[in-house]
Amino acid sequence: MKPYPYQQEGLDEIIEKFDAHNRVLYQLGTGGGKTAIFTFLIEAWLKNHASNVLILCHRTELITQSEETLNRIGIGSEPIIAKVKNAEHHSRVYIGMIETTHRRLQKNPYFFKNIGLIITDEAHILVFSKVFDYFPNAKILGCTATPAVMKRITFWR
Repeated sequence: MKPYPYQQEGLDEIIEKFDAHNRVLYQLGTGGGKTAIFTFLIEAWLKNHASNVLILCHRTELITQSEETLNRIGIGSEPIIAKVKNAEHHSRVYIGMIETTHRRLQKNPYFFKNIGLIITDEAHILVFSKVFDYFPNAKILGCTATPAVMKRITFWR
């Protein structure tokens, strides 16, 4: 699996932005390959850094999608879902449901080992920040197709 040229451009831009910023938001339309892009970022991260990666999702389908995409390029991962009470630390990449991850960290702030990069899938949902304080030195990548937070609008006649 190799990135398409536009995905490589996005990946290069993310890496460049991380040189100057700790938090980056990456927007790409639905079906554009955000999961592939952050998978290639993880591959580069693991080669160039000693720290680990945490992917945060809010739906089981996104955990499965991330896990399958990582597997396609030969990167194993450890899912952190409700039934997982203790991490096995068999991989340098964790994929966690946001609420489960938050609960595990509340009970044990050292639940995860050496996180240097956090990736949020569907970042526009704004439910992920409660985990960020546990990793004050981590780079954070938010991925979304919808970089605006939608609020209810009342129309007046």
